[in-house]
Amino acid sequence: MERLHRILLASALCGLGCSCSAVYEDLAPCEYSVSFVYDYNMAFADAFPSTSVDVSLYVFDADSTFLTTYTGQAEDYGGDGYYTLPVPLPAGTYHLVAWGGHTPESFETTELMPGTSKLEDLSVRLRGMQRASDGQTYWNKPLNPLLHGQSIFVIDSFAHSHATVHLMNNTKTLGFLIQTEGGDTLSPEQFHFDISVENAWMNHGNELLEGGTMVYGEHFKSHLTPGEGVDVLKAEVHTLRLMADQPARLRISSGMAKNELLDIDLVSYLIMFKSIYYQNMEDQEWLDRNNSFNIVFFMNQNTGRISSLQIGPWKVRLEDMQL
Repeated sequence: MERLHRILLASALCGLGCSCSAVYEDLAPCEYSVSFVYDYNMAFADAFPSTSVDVSLYVFDADSTFLTTYTGQAEDYGGDGYYTLPVPLPAGTYHLVAWGGHTPESFETTELMPGTSKLEDLSVRLRGMQRASDGQTYWNKPLNPLLHGQSIFVIDSFAHSHATVHLMNNTKTLGFLIQTEGGDTLSPEQFHFDISVENAWMNHGNELLEGGTMVYGEHFKSHLTPGEGVDVLKAEVHTLRLMADQPARLRISSGMAKNELLDIDLVSYLIMFKSIYYQNMEDQEWLDRNNSFNIVFFMNQNTGRISSLQIGPWKVRLEDMQL
């Protein structure tokens, strides 16, 4: 009975203005934490525990001044299925920015100075390999998921405070199959795939910055014979965020001289084949939620050109179309 009176008294006093543990030591202190949920995907379900990437949480105050960074891993998520990161901050309003998977081997992240750097100073940029022959920046290696999210966090010193950062994956996997209309054998060494797009540099809000043009080449090519006389060439290219209002040129070439077989705006075709089940979804949301796209190309042996392509169940002939 005495303990009950103490708790009731503490609750009443806290209503007048006190911290979680200011009255009695046996009352739990206030807890401040941030959870990460990667549900901005086509499954509309949290896939964060399976990503296994390091996450950095950048904390800015109400005046957009950088304060500190907290780090954690998706594999450390709790038993309830959500990864929760303790953040011992004083009461106040904070702008949180989370980046995950931005390893120094693949990305350059702005070095921020506490108390000096501002929110707009934060950016993440893909490292590139310079090819001396043409001066363009190339990337032809696999990319892990690059996650981003942000949130406003209001901490109340008189109560437990919690924020959730919803994450989006910027890394896109493009799977390509080439098949001749007559089933001829295709040599992987004879074909080259690349995507040229300005998307390798992102600011704190995941918006693309000028100067981040990258040419993404294939990091995987293989010759497959799935049976029934079918002979195909498979390739895979990783790229970063695709924008509905920005072209991304997909080029397929052959031979040492890289004779052009195809040159199209990849984004236009991806949007064109958006399922009718998602017709009410904005094009940008559809591109952002999808992590992978698979395209089948059919080659005309007589012309040596790509004659048609198929995305999902939809197929279109290219000869009479403006590419």
